[in-house]
Amino acid sequence: MHTTSYISNYINGELCSKVDIKIKGVCSLDKGKSGFITFAKPLTKKESLIKSKASAIIVSKNIDFNIDNAVIIKVDNPIKSFIDVLKLFNGDHNFSKSINKDNYILGDNVIIGKNVEIGDNTIIADNVKIGDNSFIGSSCFIGRCVDIQSDSVIDSNVTIYHDVRIGKNVKISSGAVIGGQGFGFIKDENNDIIDFPHIGNVIVSDNVSIGGNTCVDRGTIDSTIIGANTKIDNLVQIAHNVYIGKNCIIAAQTGIAGSSVIGDNVTMAGQVGVIGHILITNNVIIASKSTVMKSITKSGVYSGTPAIEHNKNKRIYIIMNKLPQIYKKLKKHLII
Repeated sequence: MHTTSYISNYINGELCSKVDIKIKGVCSLDKGKSGFITFAKPLTKKESLIKSKASAIIVSKNIDFNIDNAVIIKVDNPIKSFIDVLKLFNGDHNFSKSINKDNYILGDNVIIGKNVEIGDNTIIADNVKIGDNSFIGSSCFIGRCVDIQSDSVIDSNVTIYHDVRIGKNVKISSGAVIGGQGFGFIKDENNDIIDFPHIGNVIVSDNVSIGGNTCVDRGTIDSTIIGANTKIDNLVQIAHNVYIGKNCIIAAQTGIAGSSVIGDNVTMAGQVGVIGHILITNNVIIASKSTVMKSITKSGVYSGTPAIEHNKNKRIYIIMNKLPQIYKKLKKHLII
């Protein structure tokens, strides 16, 4: 529980009330609850704020009115400030500042930073480094020579294979597998399929989020790389040697085949497929259920199978819908 004055200072806001009340948690604007705090988007109307039953509301500094039914806190960016408040009230990871070494297995030469929590039944192999303020959930496996930097959260039942590098403030959800063997094979002289050993690693940069049951395969010889601030949803497959740039958004059930290069600020909606060894340039949006079958070198929105520029795809769709009418007109003039 925190007071509105504390919350206002915490988010560098302007408290527009002489009343200082205690806040129990967070809520949405339209389902506001007494004793809770919410936020309003910059264009939210005054009537919506009055109807809300929330006791405190974070609003934009551009809003030039006050209301009597709630404490108002004005900030530059209400959504961003509300995210900070969500973290303030999130009790998922309350660091114990101590570790019960009887409840997990620890290898040799492991370096554990300050204020780290490690859950029960977790295995940490040799030469692992865990940075300050990190959380390792229960029943995880952390392979040898893994480097997890500060303020990262590894939820329960995560597997991180050897030599993986995890940056600062990384969030990996339950069931994810990082650094597993890639899907690479060759055929021998008898045409039998044999595994190609993958001896590379995975590098996860700062502020990355990886969703539940997502798999990121290690590189064959070099690295599979995920750039800073990239957000990956649940059930995503990222194959060996893939490079993903900064600030990308990859939605659920997307699959990216080996050695493809994804630029910065790329968004892939759900169930996108990307074949191997192609380039997707910066600032591209791929619509859901699209298949990228060749390199995309021009920024823009793409859709379809194979993926093409979305405006072109829409025109094709309109024409296809008109084909029955066109056929009827042609039939009158043709002998079929």
